[in-house]
Amino acid sequence: MDYLRSKFFKQNQKQSTEAASASSNSLNTALPLEYFQVQFLIECLMRTVYTSHDHKALVEMCSEQVDHQSKDRRLLNEFERSYSADRAFWWYLQDSFLFKILNYSLESQDLRNLFLFRRVLRDVQSQIVQHRCKTPIHVYRSQLMPTELLDSWISSVGQCIIVNSFLSATIDPDTALAFLNRDRTIKPNYERVLLEIDADPRIPGSKPFVQTSSFDESTDKNEVIFLFGSIFLINNITCEETGIYRIELTLYTDSEHEFKQIFNEMKTKYGSGELSQLKFIEILKDLDRFDEAEEYLNNYRERISSNDAEQILCFVLLGSIAFARADFDTSFMWFNQALEFQTQHSLIIQNSTLAEIYEYLAKIYEHKNHRPQAISFFQKAISIYQRIVPVPQDKISQIQEHLK
Repeated sequence: MDYLRSKFFKQNQKQSTEAASASSNSLNTALPLEYFQVQFLIECLMRTVYTSHDHKALVEMCSEQVDHQSKDRRLLNEFERSYSADRAFWWYLQDSFLFKILNYSLESQDLRNLFLFRRVLRDVQSQIVQHRCKTPIHVYRSQLMPTELLDSWISSVGQCIIVNSFLSATIDPDTALAFLNRDRTIKPNYERVLLEIDADPRIPGSKPFVQTSSFDESTDKNEVIFLFGSIFLINNITCEETGIYRIELTLYTDSEHEFKQIFNEMKTKYGSGELSQLKFIEILKDLDRFDEAEEYLNNYRERISSNDAEQILCFVLLGSIAFARADFDTSFMWFNQALEFQTQHSLIIQNSTLAEIYEYLAKIYEHKNHRPQAISFFQKAISIYQRIVPVPQDKISQIQEHLK
């Protein structure tokens, strides 16, 4: 969307100005646009309708990564037969294919896999929110960290980091230290790290976290899991005599960030209910993720009948993607194909869709310097927009600017 691109451009300019003066500031909690985009996309895909076809595709994707003779194979078969929303977090807690593939997909931000995992993500998030901790906690996490990443964190003290995947920690510091002290022989270019995290669930907008024992008393009563996409502020990093790096973190929030406000505006546009797969594809297009939008569109078209009325919506989306890429010939082809499909199948196109087609055709003619045809299609678009209730005056005003 032009509006969003303008907003992003202005905010990026603002962040560049702030970054230039960051040397005089002790705290820089700026978050990248990509974080908000990915969080918004994950939120949208979790709301996207989920079908038996999607469940089958998820199982097939996991099957490709599971040893046929392993315990994971048996669990995958059970998952295919009996997965249910009320056991989503139980499935996540198992040391199995789901834990590994889901966290890897979150960490690498593999949208294709996450799209298939969307029901699991929604169900796990729902259970974590339902059982979330309600009082502040202090937890520990030990891990081996690449030296290059540690150096990056050291230079980022006073700034925020983002954990894309779920994050596990423990209330017991001895449990965390035991892992680091078990074997002091580590591979080159890695360091032993102990994270100390202060988390206050009362901070507005912070991601929820949960003690696993609230779901299953047989699990480690000290284990705490933070929801994917959690933000942490790096307070301090010190190296102890043992060679262990102690990193002090605080759970943070993105609620006051300007990018957050921009994506809240997008949420208003798309509502809060369930999304169709075509609506999710439209969101990908609006975020300039054209390759992914095209891929999902082509997959979607293969699953519906060649005579299905939704083919028109697919043609319109393909035309708008080509237009955004400035491929006006291809865009023209798709929009005309939508009109031809309507005629061939005697279909009635919604006024908003038909007006959109005419508006795009007008803009294509305008880019080709065919002024008479452009004016004709702009006038057709205005005529149809005026029949819509409520009348989209902003659309009409934008078109009238083209007619001046």
